[in-house]
Amino acid sequence: MPDVTHVATVNAPIDVTWNFCKDMNNWVHYLKGYVKHEEQSDTDSTWWIKGDVGIMAKTVSFSVHIDEWIDEDQVSFSMKGISENMSGKGYLKVEAEGDKTRLTFYLEVKAGGLIGPMVNAVLGPALKPIADDFSDKLVARIEEIHAS
Repeated sequence: MPDVTHVATVNAPIDVTWNFCKDMNNWVHYLKGYVKHEEQSDTDSTWWIKGDVGIMAKTVSFSVHIDEWIDEDQVSFSMKGISENMSGKGYLKVEAEGDKTRLTFYLEVKAGGLIGPMVNAVLGPALKPIADDFSDKLVARIEEIHAS
């Protein structure tokens, strides 16, 4: 199953970082290919992400469930494809490092079905730039909030 982990240091204390990360509405739109999302409840939402996999570009919808919130620690989520045979999971984890915060983003996505192995082969290398871009945007936004 293709996965990626990205770790960054945020020049803001853990409480500022956590207050941003604990609410999906603050960060979901920073995902590369983000089209929109709709909340059904505090723990359930639908995300639409436009992805380019090889020569294919399409918008995929996911049912996303927040599996766990651990205050000032981690928010974990799982995803199930609505429009495609895909599934995944991920988390944002925060850890205090003095007056800074270590932010870890993890994402795992797996395509199923007949073309799943081919899609997964292309998806694997594509996850790193997605995670890097996402984490960089989160860090910049959290630091901007902290500075204001």
